[in-house]
Amino acid sequence: MACGRLGTAMLTVGALLPPIIVLIGSRLPPIYPALGVLGWTFAAIGVVQVFIAASVLRGARRHVTGEHLDVHGALTTRRSLAVVWGCGLFSTVFSAIALWLGLSTAAEGQAGLVHHSAAAWAVPALALVPGASTGVAFFAGRRLFAPPVSAR
Repeated sequence: MACGRLGTAMLTVGALLPPIIVLIGSRLPPIYPALGVLGWTFAAIGVVQVFIAASVLRGARRHVTGEHLDVHGALTTRRSLAVVWGCGLFSTVFSAIALWLGLSTAAEGQAGLVHHSAAAWAVPALALVPGASTGVAFFAGRRLFAPPVSAR
């Protein structure tokens, strides 16, 4: 039951994140093309990781029927969430770094100072959301699908 609710919440985050990033990202100054393409590509990969983590969580409900837990399926779910979190964290870090470097070299004001709008601060912060949400899915999945304790 908790997997379904968390998966649905992550689907909502994954669906709302792209339009918000595009809306705020349209107000950014021009970014060096290579850094912009790299940053936006890794941001898109991070959002895809959110959808993958949500589908893994929503599909994990089939491993529990009544009082029975399919141990092999639960361990596969835990491993899958770990891989998704690793990929989400990797893409999030590279996206945020590329966008931040692109924005720091985008426009220099007087005396070499870079002046950023609120959008320039919000977009790299939003680029960190996929890594955080896949981390939430990983740790929630670890807690929900704890390995069985053998009886002594």
